[in-house]
Amino acid sequence: MFEESLFPDLPEKKGLTAPVFLSPIIGSGERICIAAVSIIENTFEVRRAFPKSDINALSRLNKMIDVTIAEVEHHLSAGNGHNLGTFCPGVLGVTLGVVEPGLFSDHQMALRTVFRNHSMFHTE
Repeated sequence: MFEESLFPDLPEKKGLTAPVFLSPIIGSGERICIAAVSIIENTFEVRRAFPKSDINALSRLNKMIDVTIAEVEHHLSAGNGHNLGTFCPGVLGVTLGVVEPGLFSDHQMALRTVFRNHSMFHTE
Protein backbone atom coordinates (compact mmCIF):
# COMPACT_ATOMS: atom_id res chain seq x y z
CA MET A 1 0.00 0.00 0.00
CA PHE A 2 2.80 2.45 0.90
CA GLU A 3 6.16 2.62 -0.77
CA GLU A 4 9.07 2.29 1.64
CA SER A 5 10.79 5.29 0.03
CA LEU A 6 8.04 7.61 1.28
CA PHE A 7 9.16 7.22 4.88
CA PRO A 8 12.46 8.35 6.40
CA ASP A 9 14.84 5.72 7.74
CA LEU A 10 14.49 4.91 11.43
CA PRO A 11 17.31 6.14 13.67
CA GLU A 12 19.94 3.46 14.15
CA LYS A 13 21.04 3.99 17.75
CA LYS A 14 19.31 2.17 20.59
CA GLY A 15 18.98 4.02 23.84
CA LEU A 16 17.07 4.61 27.05
CA THR A 17 15.30 7.73 28.24
CA ALA A 18 13.54 8.73 31.44
CA PRO A 19 12.00 11.83 32.95
CA VAL A 20 12.90 12.95 36.48
CA PHE A 21 10.00 14.34 38.51
CA LEU A 22 9.78 16.47 41.64
CA SER A 23 6.72 16.76 43.86
CA PRO A 24 6.80 20.37 45.13
CA ILE A 25 4.30 19.50 47.85
CA ILE A 26 4.96 15.96 49.01
CA GLY A 27 1.84 13.83 49.13
CA SER A 28 -0.18 16.16 46.89
CA GLY A 29 0.07 13.90 43.86
CA GLU A 30 1.38 16.80 41.77
CA ARG A 31 4.74 16.47 40.10
CA ILE A 32 6.89 18.57 37.80
CA CYS A 33 9.29 17.15 35.23
CA ILE A 34 12.56 18.79 36.28
CA ALA A 35 14.98 16.92 34.02
CA ALA A 36 15.40 14.25 31.39
CA VAL A 37 17.99 11.49 31.08
CA SER A 38 19.25 9.99 27.82
CA ILE A 39 21.58 6.97 27.55
CA ILE A 40 22.82 6.06 24.06
CA GLU A 41 25.76 3.79 23.23
CA ASN A 42 27.51 4.04 26.62
CA THR A 43 27.18 7.83 26.80
CA PHE A 44 24.63 9.79 28.76
CA GLU A 45 23.21 13.27 29.04
CA VAL A 46 21.08 14.79 31.78
CA ARG A 47 19.34 18.09 31.03
CA ARG A 48 17.17 20.48 33.06
CA ALA A 49 13.60 20.92 31.86
CA PHE A 50 13.78 24.70 32.17
CA PRO A 51 16.49 27.30 32.81
CA LYS A 52 17.38 28.39 36.32
CA SER A 53 16.40 31.95 35.46
CA ASP A 54 12.78 30.85 34.93
CA ILE A 55 12.44 29.87 38.58
CA ASN A 56 14.79 32.29 40.36
CA ALA A 57 12.05 33.17 42.81
CA LEU A 58 12.04 29.57 43.95
CA SER A 59 15.68 29.28 45.00
CA ARG A 60 15.02 26.18 47.11
CA LEU A 61 13.58 24.42 44.06
CA ASN A 62 16.62 25.35 41.97
CA LYS A 63 18.93 23.84 44.59
CA MET A 64 16.87 20.64 44.73
CA ILE A 65 17.00 20.35 40.93
CA ASP A 66 20.78 20.92 40.89
CA VAL A 67 21.31 18.27 43.58
CA THR A 68 19.07 15.79 41.77
CA ILE A 69 20.81 16.29 38.41
CA ALA A 70 24.20 15.86 40.11
CA GLU A 71 22.95 12.64 41.74
CA VAL A 72 21.74 11.22 38.40
CA GLU A 73 25.03 12.15 36.71
CA HIS A 74 27.02 10.57 39.56
CA HIS A 75 24.92 7.39 39.39
CA LEU A 76 25.53 7.07 35.65
CA SER A 77 29.24 8.00 35.91
CA ALA A 78 29.72 5.27 38.52
CA GLY A 79 29.18 2.61 35.88
CA ASN A 80 25.42 2.34 36.10
CA GLY A 81 24.88 3.61 32.56
CA HIS A 82 22.59 0.78 31.52
CA ASN A 83 20.98 0.37 34.92
CA LEU A 84 19.15 3.67 35.32
CA GLY A 85 16.28 1.88 37.06
CA THR A 86 18.46 1.40 40.16
CA PHE A 87 18.79 5.18 40.68
CA CYS A 88 17.59 6.10 44.17
CA PRO A 89 17.11 9.86 44.62
CA GLY A 90 18.40 11.45 47.80
CA VAL A 91 15.96 14.38 47.64
CA LEU A 92 12.57 13.70 49.20
CA GLY A 93 9.81 14.04 46.61
CA VAL A 94 11.99 13.19 43.59
CA THR A 95 11.04 10.18 41.50
CA LEU A 96 12.40 8.71 38.31
CA GLY A 97 9.80 8.20 35.62
CA VAL A 98 9.47 5.06 33.54
CA VAL A 99 12.70 4.16 31.74
CA GLU A 100 11.76 3.79 28.07
CA PRO A 101 13.81 2.16 25.31
CA GLY A 102 13.80 3.73 21.87
CA LEU A 103 15.65 4.48 18.65
CA PHE A 104 17.34 7.89 18.48
CA SER A 105 19.74 9.75 16.23
CA ASP A 106 21.42 11.52 19.18
CA HIS A 107 20.94 12.73 22.77
CA GLN A 108 19.17 15.88 21.64
CA MET A 109 16.47 13.83 19.91
CA ALA A 110 16.08 11.54 22.93
CA LEU A 111 15.86 14.39 25.45
CA ARG A 112 13.45 16.35 23.25
CA THR A 113 11.18 13.28 23.17
CA VAL A 114 11.12 13.07 26.97
CA PHE A 115 10.39 16.78 27.36
CA ARG A 116 7.61 16.73 24.78
CA ASN A 117 5.95 13.85 26.59
CA HIS A 118 6.47 14.97 30.18
CA SER A 119 7.17 18.70 30.55
CA MET A 120 4.97 21.65 29.80
CA PHE A 121 7.74 24.01 30.95
CA HIS A 122 10.50 22.98 28.55
CA THR A 123 11.54 25.49 25.90
CA GLU A 124 14.32 25.09 23.37
